Amino acid sequence: MNTEKTAAGQRRDVPLDRLCFDPDMPRLPAGKRTGDEQRILQWMLINGDLPQLMLSIASSGYDEAEPLLVTPGPNGFIVVDGNRRLAALKLLHAPKLAPLRQKTVAGIAASARHQNITQVPVILYEQRQDIVSSLGFRHITGIRPWGPREKADYLGTLRERHGTENESDEKTFALISERVGTRPQYARRLLQTLAVVKWAEDHAFWGNEAVARSIDTNFVLIHTALAHGGIRAYIGLGDGADEQPDELDARAAAHLFDWLCGNRKISDSRDLPRLDSVLSSPAALAMLERGVSLEEASKYSREALNDFRSFMQRAGAMLEEADRLLTRAENFDESDCACARDLARLAKKIAVLIKDMVDRDRSESGTTDRHGPLA
Repeated sequence: MNTEKTAAGQRRDVPLDRLCFDPDMPRLPAGKRTGDEQRILQWMLINGDLPQLMLSIASSGYDEAEPLLVTPGPNGFIVVDGNRRLAALKLLHAPKLAPLRQKTVAGIAASARHQNITQVPVILYEQRQDIVSSLGFRHITGIRPWGPREKADYLGTLRERHGTENESDEKTFALISERVGTRPQYARRLLQTLAVVKWAEDHAFWGNEAVARSIDTNFVLIHTALAHGGIRAYIGLGDGADEQPDELDARAAAHLFDWLCGNRKISDSRDLPRLDSVLSSPAALAMLERGVSLEEASKYSREALNDFRSFMQRAGAMLEEADRLLTRAENFDESDCACARDLARLAKKIAVLIKDMVDRDRSESGTTDRHGPLA
């Protein structure tokens, strides 16, 4: 067995059959972290782009410059970093292990130039925590980025490990942020999103199976949504990054998770400002909760008023431009007169409707206009 010392641990070659998946790998959704090899392979074949990695290893062999990072385990070694590569090696060596996409896996293995890789380079660490710091830089700021959910789980592990009763939260976040090369505020927000998601998981997503299936893939959308004040207020989450979801509005949260992950009323982060506006308007919110689309509900929100004013300003600017051209244009005909009359009638209709609504609102609130009637 090839063995050498490195600055971080002991480098050696290990038999493939003695390498085990990490049951706590951050890439896996919480419900998949059981250590069951078949469930891990199934998830990676769906989400980990394994066939592409298998093709690379099958063609070029395993890169000696990319040792797996392992710790001693009960049945060999636990791969703390490199589980996707381990999955590719296992399937190349034994294609029948594939719980799905069997034809694809078998085809790659059958045509592989490097199929029977039985010895794998690793760096052995005595304890898992010896690897944790380097993982942060590799997967949060490095060339193999984790998604936001994986980053949050990893930061949570660091916080549990380094947070103590005698250490202030500021010092803890400064420490873990330095360890992973990110800003403390980002770490706080990410962990807050994770806490909200775990709170929803504890409620089994209120029986919404569509949400349960897509929660991890939509983690970034949830994280972005919680940066909006109206959305936070709707579910009862305070403004601070340290606010915890102990007393959230379960009914509102059930709606929000359904809109983001279930019925997908909001499928893009660009829709979040509109949702934020709708949630701040009782009339618009009532429409959204009744099941209408976000676009339809937004017609009842403050955003609808902003859109109206924007259209009016643009229409006014265009009419002013037409007015400037009036003295320079020639050969008008009756159609131009008809168009001007139609515009005048439409403008008068809008003015009358606005005045009626303003008068009604003043009457309901008991206020009067100090500046006289609306002209």
